[in-house]
Amino acid sequence: MPSDIPADLRLDGKVAIVTGAAGGLGRAIGHRLHVLGASVFLGDLDTAQGAALAETLGAPALFHPLNVASAPSWAALCGAVAERFGRLDILVNNAAIFRQLSIEEETAEGFQRVFEVNQLGPFLGMQAALPLMRAAGGGSIVNISSTGGLRGYDRTLVYASTKWAVRGMSKVAARDLAPDGIRVNSVHPGLCDTPMAYQNAPELLESIRRAIPLGRLGAPEDIAALVGFLASDAARYISGAELTADGAATA
Repeated sequence: MPSDIPADLRLDGKVAIVTGAAGGLGRAIGHRLHVLGASVFLGDLDTAQGAALAETLGAPALFHPLNVASAPSWAALCGAVAERFGRLDILVNNAAIFRQLSIEEETAEGFQRVFEVNQLGPFLGMQAALPLMRAAGGGSIVNISSTGGLRGYDRTLVYASTKWAVRGMSKVAARDLAPDGIRVNSVHPGLCDTPMAYQNAPELLESIRRAIPLGRLGAPEDIAALVGFLASDAARYISGAELTADGAATA
């Protein structure tokens, strides 16, 4: 680990779970927490990419298959964490899917699928993590929302509804879990240079990029740095916050 990392940003001895860790933001977040000293469980349905990331990072990074919309899958992951480390300090609910459809085009089945991953997943994750975090004397939960959870964007009704929900869930959880020493915050990235961004039409993607005052899409590492801060003791009095990282796009 780099020796110049301030002590209150280091995560030595802490254990983390990152969902959606096989690619995009999750991959960068897993890497960041690992660099800061945490033991990281990387959860994802993409077994090949998740296992490859764990191998690239090296010990103590481990991959565990995870379907975030399944309570039994969460129980299996937390059981593995308990068996290996006996504690959990950090949970990053990052897994998400994106659909860009008009209200007329969307389907009940599509709505259900996005809800299960983007909203039900963080709920099940927080619920499953509680016993281990309480036993550890506290912890930090970071729920990845979106600037789509702060304002409206065209043709994102279902995605936005889940991201607004994650924002609200995080605030309620912050209050409910404060007596346990568990902090809960939401992070709201703008459009980042990840595969999800390129689900937008090229002309729309370019127009969004031009509208960002800092002049570029976010890098996954930009979001990972913010998550690492929120996970650390440097953010020990920050809970119930919603932190935007979007190059001033929603300023």
